[in-house]
This record gives sequence, C-alpha cells and structure tokens, in this order.
Amino acid sequence: MSLDESDDVFEPRILSGLNNLGNTCYFNSGLQLLASATPFVSALTQVASTVVRGDDETGARHAGLHPFHSPSRAALLKSAVETLDDMQSGGQSSLAPTSLLRLFSKLNPQFEGMHQQDCPEMITSMLSQLEDEVKTEVYTTEVLKELSSSSPAASSSQRYMSVLGLVDEVHRANAEEEVEAQHKKGKLEYTAADYHPPRWVRSSVTDCFRGAALHTISCSKCSYTSRTVDEFTSLSLEIPSPHQRRAYVSRHPNVIRYDAEGNPLNDQSTRKSSGGYRWWNPVKYIAGVCTFVYSCIVGDDGLPYPLTLEECLDIHFDEEKLHGANKYRCPKCEQLVEATKRHSLLWCPEVLMIHLKRFEVGAYWTSKRHDPIIFPAGHASTKWSRPLDLKAFETTSLAGGPSPAYELTGVVNHHGSFGGGHYTAFAHKGAALGWVLCNDASVKRADAEVVVDSQEYLLMYRKQRPASNDENMSERSMAQLARKYLSNKPPVTSPNNEVMVQRSWLHRVATFVEPGPLLNRLCYCGGAKPALHYHGTVASAYQKVACSDYEQLSALYGGPPLDQMLSTQSVQQTLVDEVQWLRRQK
Repeated sequence: MSLDESDDVFEPRILSGLNNLGNTCYFNSGLQLLASATPFVSALTQVASTVVRGDDETGARHAGLHPFHSPSRAALLKSAVETLDDMQSGGQSSLAPTSLLRLFSKLNPQFEGMHQQDCPEMITSMLSQLEDEVKTEVYTTEVLKELSSSSPAASSSQRYMSVLGLVDEVHRANAEEEVEAQHKKGKLEYTAADYHPPRWVRSSVTDCFRGAALHTISCSKCSYTSRTVDEFTSLSLEIPSPHQRRAYVSRHPNVIRYDAEGNPLNDQSTRKSSGGYRWWNPVKYIAGVCTFVYSCIVGDDGLPYPLTLEECLDIHFDEEKLHGANKYRCPKCEQLVEATKRHSLLWCPEVLMIHLKRFEVGAYWTSKRHDPIIFPAGHASTKWSRPLDLKAFETTSLAGGPSPAYELTGVVNHHGSFGGGHYTAFAHKGAALGWVLCNDASVKRADAEVVVDSQEYLLMYRKQRPASNDENMSERSMAQLARKYLSNKPPVTSPNNEVMVQRSWLHRVATFVEPGPLLNRLCYCGGAKPALHYHGTVASAYQKVACSDYEQLSALYGGPPLDQMLSTQSVQQTLVDEVQWLRRQK
C-alpha cells in the first residue's frame, strides 16, 4: 500500500457542507477547519475503538478506574467520529451536526442556545474535551529513563529527546527553588518530593496540535533566571499597533520586511518616507476612496510596508523589558527589580493553529481590528508561496537541524463586527482538489489568491518535510511501513519473531513529519505510587510488528532496545493479569 493508496484512511478529503442550525456558523467553520487537519481526523478514527465504554460489564469496571474517563466525553468522541465519517462518505452535499453540537454544548454550557459564539474558543473547547477522554499524563523522568540507551538517527528525534531533557532540567530546578522558598517560610518538612511539576500530556487525538514554549525571566541585578515550560495547542497573536511596529523596527533596524507581492524590501526602501512609498492595503484599492476617508476608516500609520504574519510573530516573540510599574519581584534578590522576559518555541507542532486576536474588549468599549494581514501560504499557486518558517523563534540551544517549515491548510474568516458577523472557512484538500470555501451548507472551489486576501481570524498550517535527502527518503519509507501495519490487512508476523508496538506511535510515524521516539508503555505516571487507575486495554493499544521492521523504525526514530520490547507472550500474560486485577477491584 503506497502513501497515495492509503489517502482515504490517513489523508481523508472531507467535502461535505454543514447546515446552519441557528447562528452555528462558528461551529460549522471550526469543524471544517479541524476536518482539514488530516492527522487529527485519522487519529480520531484510530482511537474510536479503544475508548472506554460503560455499556458492558467490563467497560463499567474500566470506567471507574480510568483517571480521566467521562461518559459524556466518550459520547462526544464517538459522535465526532461519526460526523466526520458522514462528511467524508460523500452521500450528501450537506448534513446537520445536531448530535455533535448537542453533546458539545452539554459539556460546555456557554455554547448552549442559538447565540453567536467565538470560533477559536469553540475549537479549543472541543479539543480539550476530546483530549481528556484519551490522554495520559507523563513524568519526563520516567520517559528519559526508558530512552537513555536510545540513539536515533533522525535529527527530529534527537531534538525531541533534548527537549524532554530540558523540560526535566527545568522541573528539577523549580523543585529546588520551591523547597528553598518553603523553608524560608518555616516549612522545613517540605521536600522536592512534595513539588508536583506540570506533566507532559500525551493524547493520540490532539498530539498533532501540541507544541511547547519556554518562558524565561532574567533579573538584571543578580542574573537569576526563572524558567517555565508550557504546552499549547494554538498560538494567540495580538495584532500590533502602529506604535508597536515602529518601536520594533527601531530596536531591530536590519529586520527584513516584504511588499504586497511577497518580495523582500531592502533597507533603503523600508526607510523611505510614507510620501515616497505607500504600503499596500487591498481595502484602499477595492473601496477606491480618497486618502482622507481611507485614513479615517482604516488608519494610515505611515509605514512603508504591509503588516505580515511574520511581523506579528516577531513582535510576539520579542523580548520584553520589565521596568517602572511593571518591575519583577526576584525570588533571589527578594525585591522589585528590572528584568528581561523572553519566550521561545521548544517544540513546534505538526499542525500549527494561529489565532489572530482581532477582538478587543475595554472597560467601556468593544471593537474589532480589521487590519489586513499578509500571511505565507506555501503553495506555488499563490503570490505568497513561501512556507512559514519558525526557526527564528525556536529556543536557541535546541535550534539545530532542519528548520520547521509550514504550508497553509486552512483559514477561518470572520466577516462583520464585534456585535455581529458570519464565519466561513477555506480548506486545502490536496494538490488535486486545491482550495474550497466552506460556507455552512455550501462547499465550492476557491481560487488561491482569494484565500490569501481573506478576512482571516484563524490560520492553520501543517509541517512539511525538508528538501529531499537520505533521511527524508528513510522517513517516507517508514511512514509507508507504519501505514501497512495499521491497515485492515497488516503484514503477517511470526509469534517467535515479533514485538508489540503502540498503535498510537505507529500512527505518528504514518502521519507526522517528526513523530519522535517510541514511548511503548501504557503508563508513565511515575512519581509516588499512584492510585489504582487504568489507561486502556493492552490488546487494543498494541500492534504486532516483525522484529526486523521494529529495528528499522527504532534505528531511525529511537525506542527501547529489541530485548526490552514487549513480546506477544508477555502481552497475552499482561492481558490475563489485567482481567484478574479488574475482577479484584469489582
């Protein structure tokens, strides 16, 4: 089975419209955006059969021991799979997502009724509910122990292990600092074991959206640096004001900016006066209004280049000086001091969602920013065919290897104002179909140039493989191999020459550019002995893989040595022990 032949399973092309049930364009557009994230759709289908069920005796026992199981969330996940499957089947031009919306609103009461809602908020809430049903929380120390002897060839896996090492280092340092802080308060019994750092979340459904960011604050007086790590499923970017844009350029005079056609501007052209070089804005050309009216409606900031997504990212990740009324209380100096705040990307997700925060809420006012923003598409059919490059925003110490480049796969538009409006979505359906416009029940072909000149509110990008090289060819071969094992007719293996590999990781290899090393245990809870809990059945979590194939996979991506892998016999014994254990808990 080639990559192309498995497209229906791993790269589904969903082309069905969604009926508006009464101000539900936000829901329809959000669902269409998620439907164009094919790693998410195929993962959702893969895990549907392994979700804890409470409708039989065994399922009822499992449900009581699963740390995150909720019957309502399980029903939502099942309905999401059914809705996406109906959308993909092509039996009808549009359908009504009534059941999915009802179950979603039940878990998120703020979306009940027929009121206008925020699409990015809906997507965040949907992913959170689906994630919670199938997630596990991982102690990085436990993972690093298992991978200590692994030496993957893939640069992405090497970087992933470096990220885990840095996260563990940050957690240990924060534990020591918390012990010191508690002792200063007189709580001498407090130890590092009492500190509970944030756990690394794993969820086969939402892992494609998951990235990680490193936040640091450095004291200007004693040079102490505080570090924290946060995971994210989307980046929220403020739309910079003219003052912020000018201030950034004054601090970084050599920064490259682009004209309306995506061509880089040299230093001289960007420094020309506004009278000598006007920056591009489609509203001005479409409206055909005079300069005075245009300035009143849109605002003429005098900058000789258009606002781009790269500029929004530059300003978002620019270091911030904490001074004046915004000084930092240093835990070492124990006083308010000037400091520098920075944040950077530790790990870039496979599917990157960028929320452009167009709505502003003040004490006595609300408004929407209508600034046009030029964003890279990564498709040759558009004038902005450059991919989105995030290398400049990566954590410097971990920025080795190929730069993560992204291609645009979806856009959610908001038409209107803060008080009322309408959502639509653009989705890219592969080279053969190109772009489509999803407007509730209507789905029709769209020109790429219309997409990049849209009223963007939410952008979705997918990570692309680097230029062809030996490593890239090996990764494509391994993706094809993983898809074979996850198919309805996997390769036949011999009981004496096979190991059990987690299906969720095989899915990452099949659909991710950077799947990372194999974490093959069901539980990495670690720490103090956890309460009795249950993560899922061994039988449904693993796939039999020939030893020779596993050695190829682990050599490239990393994983436990072959002699430490689960054999068929050990899994069968684990399954027997599991059933007996569950009976004792009844």
